Amino acid sequence: EICEAVDMGKVKTEWKKESLQDAPTADDVENVSMNEEELILSYFDLEPYWAARPHRKKNEPRPEDG
Repeated sequence: EICEAVDMGKVKTEWKKESLQDAPTADDVENVSMNEEELILSYFDLEPYWAARPHRKKNEPRPEDG
């Protein structure tokens, strides 16, 4: 994780304030496009939730293995 909850409305992060201010933003925060979301996530070296693989338990077969 890149941040940790400290108190209501406060977080502790590993990112410098300047880096956060330089991050890309969405044109309309109420209607973020998939492209904007991918751009923002890639800035923070994160994978989009729709591209993330579900966590498997050790020795659990892959869904494609049937």
